[in-house]
Amino acid sequence: MGYILLGELVAKVSGRSLQDYVRQNVFVPAGMKDSAYYNRRQWLADKRIAHPYMYQKDGTRVDAVRNLDKGSVYGDAGQGSNSARGWMGTGGGNGFSTAPDLVRFAVALQGGKLTTRPYTELYVNGKISAKPLREDTSGSSLRGETFQAYGPVAATYDNQRIVTHGGGAGGISTSWSVYLDLDWTAVILSNYDLQSIEPIIDLERRLITGA
Repeated sequence: MGYILLGELVAKVSGRSLQDYVRQNVFVPAGMKDSAYYNRRQWLADKRIAHPYMYQKDGTRVDAVRNLDKGSVYGDAGQGSNSARGWMGTGGGNGFSTAPDLVRFAVALQGGKLTTRPYTELYVNGKISAKPLREDTSGSSLRGETFQAYGPVAATYDNQRIVTHGGGAGGISTSWSVYLDLDWTAVILSNYDLQSIEPIIDLERRLITGA
């Protein structure tokens, strides 16, 4: 709900819809030509737009956009939530992008195309200690630690700095990570439930950092 409220504040202060504000102030200056907010009718009509496939109790998966009466069985979504029921994305989610565009976002963010350097640093630097990213097999030493920033998570992993943000809903799971010391950006987008990408994220971190 916090991000939905932030989206409404952006719309109120700017005098424009959140979708238009993000397009003009993020997508366009970052060169993100394949990123947008689509309504459900466009989602159904455009074959280029992936559909979420939600896991069901019987082991099957259903297309969330074409089965609005169905819900996910994972986590809080176990109450039957389905993000495709919303007509259009909000500050809380359901924006559409591609892996190359999310790399462009990382480059634009670090290159000062979206805001000035002081505000970029405020955005990506950790504010509140969160939890370890991972422990070694003995459980005695930390492989990493996370800190909540203004939106993303500012993490360390084997002494490497990472700015990362992920999210998920029924049939949706995403991960965006910028390895600040290694000049790498990693993007994982999946139209399966959140648990589907956790092993991939772990493999990504070990491959990139050499851990």
